[in-house]
Amino acid sequence: MKKAKVVHKNTGLRQFKVSFLLNSEELKAMNHYLNKYKIDNRSHYLRETLLSQVLQKLDEDYPTLFEPWEMKG
Repeated sequence: MKKAKVVHKNTGLRQFKVSFLLNSEELKAMNHYLNKYKIDNRSHYLRETLLSQVLQKLDEDYPTLFEPWEMKG
């Protein structure tokens, strides 16, 4: 009996590394936050937080047919 072929789709495999530096105060603040809210997976938290901000900003900047009016006063 033949084995069925397994087709692997791109399931969002992370293959690109992004890194950044923090100063000691930023690191202390981040570690305090992670400990306070019992966040175990720092990578997941940072990725989720960063991408949510990026997607929110892209959504806000989405082009529209008309520019929203501003009150002048």
